[in-house]
Amino acid sequence: MRRRILAGALLAILGTGALFCAITLRRGRKTSAVFPNGVRVTVEGITFGSNHVFTTDSAIVQTLRHILPAGLQQSLPKGYEREEHTVADEALVYLSAFDPTSRRYLSSTTWGRFLVLDEHGCVWPVNSLSGDYGAPAFCVSTVYLSAFPRRASSFILRAYMTGGPFVDLHVRNPVKGPFPKWTAEPLPARRTVGDLTFELRDIRARWSTNVPNSFTPSYAVFRNGADVTQEWRPIKNLRDATGNRAEVLSPYEDVWKVELKFLKTAKGSFSPGQIWRIPSVSVPEDGRTRVFNQSHSLSNIQVHLVALTGSGDFKFSNGIVVASSPWRAGMSSGESSSSSGSGGTIIGFVTKEPVLLASMVGLSSADDLLIRYRDATARVGEGVLRSEFEKQYRYVLPDLKPGSSVDLELIRQEPITVEFSIRPPSPPAIVTKP
Repeated sequence: MRRRILAGALLAILGTGALFCAITLRRGRKTSAVFPNGVRVTVEGITFGSNHVFTTDSAIVQTLRHILPAGLQQSLPKGYEREEHTVADEALVYLSAFDPTSRRYLSSTTWGRFLVLDEHGCVWPVNSLSGDYGAPAFCVSTVYLSAFPRRASSFILRAYMTGGPFVDLHVRNPVKGPFPKWTAEPLPARRTVGDLTFELRDIRARWSTNVPNSFTPSYAVFRNGADVTQEWRPIKNLRDATGNRAEVLSPYEDVWKVELKFLKTAKGSFSPGQIWRIPSVSVPEDGRTRVFNQSHSLSNIQVHLVALTGSGDFKFSNGIVVASSPWRAGMSSGESSSSSGSGGTIIGFVTKEPVLLASMVGLSSADDLLIRYRDATARVGEGVLRSEFEKQYRYVLPDLKPGSSVDLELIRQEPITVEFSIRPPSPPAIVTKP
C-alpha cells in the first residue's frame, strides 16, 4: 500500500515538474512583438500541409493529458485545438493579440493587412485571414500563406493594425528541403497547341520597396503563322522549385515555371455552341432596371440572367429589385452583400455605369465566362467582373449610353494553358532590406 502511495506521489511530482518544464519551454519558443499602444501580438503556432491541427498544448502537455490521472489533469492549463483542411499545401500562422489595458484578447478586426518579407528585402503578398477561434477567453486569428520564403530558416511576417502601425514577427520556416533542381530554357520560347503557337518573349519586372514587386509577361500568339495576339490575354501564375505557386515569387530563385492560362478577348472568334446571345437589349435609363429572368446552359455552366441596370443605387433580393434610385452627385461606386439564415441573398450596389447581374452554377473560375456586347456602330465591348457573392456575379459594362441598343453575348471560354521554364528577371544590384 505504501509503495502505491509513494508511486502515486512520485508520478504527481514528475507530472507537475514536466508540466512546468513544458509550459516554460513552450512560452520560451513563442515569438511576440508589442505595438506602441501596448497590445502584444504572439505567434501561437504554425502548421504546413493540407491537413492542419493547431493546439495551444506543447507536445509534453499533450502526452500528459493521456497519461495523468483525471484529478491531476485539472491542474493542466486549458487547451484550444482546431482542425482545418486546405485545398493545396499552405502554411497557416496562428496569431493572438492581447491588450493588457482591458486584460482581454482582441478579435481579428484588429488586423488591417499582412506582408511577408524575406532575407533579400522582397515583399510577398498575403491575401487571406480567417476569423477568431477560442473566443472570448482566448482568440486566435489564422494567416494563410500559400507562398512564402521556403529556403531560409525563418522569415518576417509584418502585421498591420487596422488604420495603425505595424510590427515584425520572426516566423520559423516549417518547410525543409532538399528541393529539386530545375533547368531554364532560353527566351523567346514557344509552345504549339493545334494551329496556335504561344510565344513567351520575356518577363518584365517592376521593382518596388515596401510593396510586392510585379512581373508581367511579354508574349505573342500566332495562328498558322499569322499574328493574332490581340485576340488573346493570359492569366499568369508562377511556380518555383520549393513548391510556391503565386503571381509574385522571389527573383532570387534559379528557375521559375511560368504558367500562362490564355483566354480569348472580346475580339476573338467563338463557335456558336459557346455563345448565348440576347439581341437588341435596350440599356436602361439612370436608376432603371431591365429584368431578364432567363436561364441557359453553356456546356457545364448553368447561367441565370437576372437583370441589366443603368447607373444609380440598387438593391436586389433573390434576383428581384427591391429598391432603386438614380445616380447623384457625390455618390461613390461600391457594393454590400449579405445572406440570411433562410437562404435569401441581398445584393446592394452603387454604380456609375450599367451593370449586368447573373447567377451561375458550375463556373469553376470567373475567367471562364466572357461578357461581350456590340452596339449599333458595331463597336465591341467587354464586361468587367466587379464582384461575386454566393454565385451571384456583377459585371460592369463600360461606355454604354442610356437608351442605346446592344446585342448581349455570354460566352463560355475554352482556355489553353501552357508552361515555360525560365530564369527570373535579375533584381537590382541594391535591394532595400526590411
